[in-house]
Amino acid sequence: MENYKQGGACRACAEKCGECCCNRNKIILTREEKEFLSLLAATPFLPVCRFVVKSTQSEHLELIALAPVYLTSQKDSLEEVKEKKALLSGLSNYGLITLDYDILLENGDYTVYEKSEVYTYFRKTVYTGKIERPDFLFDTPVLETGSLALSGLGQEMLERLDI
Repeated sequence: MENYKQGGACRACAEKCGECCCNRNKIILTREEKEFLSLLAATPFLPVCRFVVKSTQSEHLELIALAPVYLTSQKDSLEEVKEKKALLSGLSNYGLITLDYDILLENGDYTVYEKSEVYTYFRKTVYTGKIERPDFLFDTPVLETGSLALSGLGQEMLERLDI
């Protein structure tokens, strides 16, 4: 039996259960996810970063402490950052956005991240650990910057949502 799209589901699947099982899962977006995709419709590339701890004792030791981090203000709270992390992780897991830490925005301003309260707190936490435990391996806070963008599937989703 041929599988071809008919109203969002392939005909073979639609006849069985009304859903498409041809490697495409149904994506149900929250209001917040739709709003973020709408933001990406207006600004297709946004700055993103991750908080990483490295070791001065071994160049091979590296731990991602928090990612992805997307800020709208230097004063964003840790709770707000964690909520955005969950939102972006979900969109990334759906394949609607890409998170690239090796692709910087050409005119990207990452100073909001460098001077943010949440990054300052992260640095202080790492340095406190280093002072309290001199043998602590993860002793160097690092801000790795990158970009986030709509994927091809994300663009399709925007078109379907008519955003």
